[in-house]
Amino acid sequence: MSSQVDLNAIWLFTQIVRAGNISQAARLLKLPKSTVSLKLKQLENHLGISLLKRTTRKLSLTEAGQAYFEICNQAMQAIQAADSYAAGYRKEAAPRGKLRISAPVEMGSSVLNQIISGFIEQYPHIQLEVLLTDKLVDLVGEDIDLAIRIGTLKDSSLIAKKIGMTELQLFAAPSYLLRAPELESPHDLIQHRCLQFSNASHPNQWKLYQAEQLVEIVVAATISVNNLLALKELTLLGQGISLLPRFLCHQEIERQQLVQVLPAWKTQQKPVHVVYPNQSFVPPKIRAFVDYLTTHITVVF
Repeated sequence: MSSQVDLNAIWLFTQIVRAGNISQAARLLKLPKSTVSLKLKQLENHLGISLLKRTTRKLSLTEAGQAYFEICNQAMQAIQAADSYAAGYRKEAAPRGKLRISAPVEMGSSVLNQIISGFIEQYPHIQLEVLLTDKLVDLVGEDIDLAIRIGTLKDSSLIAKKIGMTELQLFAAPSYLLRAPELESPHDLIQHRCLQFSNASHPNQWKLYQAEQLVEIVVAATISVNNLLALKELTLLGQGISLLPRFLCHQEIERQQLVQVLPAWKTQQKPVHVVYPNQSFVPPKIRAFVDYLTTHITVVF
């Protein structure tokens, strides 16, 4: 038996069985009867068995043919189901299916929840799974559909779309500022209680920019913590001044629980990207989320 399988011949065989005879199958498929007969014969030669018993009125399956038809019929139904399922991922199809997203912990714990909520309202056939982590995940190896990343990208094999810029700004609680020394320039920070993010490359060295002007201040850590959410909470409690991303402090600013100090001075901006694996056809669920994120993230940054 040849190793090459003719799927068209197998499909024609199932249609012959369904139709009851070759002539009817040929009429339904709008094919010459000779073509259908030839394909059946080639399939039987390939298998080395007879699939059908030919009579003057109709065809009947041999024992081997019956078993072969049942298996092939199930296979053809599975192929049709797979084809229909794949059609749901075409560009024009409605987005659906599970979407796995990775994002930094602080972003996911603040602004991303609002975006996710609005996205699911618009696309109810998508099931979201969100992985909040500050580590650089392997999208392909860990089966992640897309990730939001802050800073310079290193993996050039991914498709990346810039969705904004972010920076750290100086914040303090009104309760701290009431009892704190005057603060008119970055150099005055030396006299203040400063809260540090210990995961920064140089936690005690604050580089602040005003336009093109750079000032570097070495601050003594009153408290050092490795989580930005904890750092914000300590700032809210009036423990000192901290460098925080504005997107993390949106609500507290509106409620006047946090005040931006030295507003003209900020850290260097970092790009924010959404990244996903390079592929020939981007599933609608990924394309929909990227488009939605691009439209709504600008409100936050």
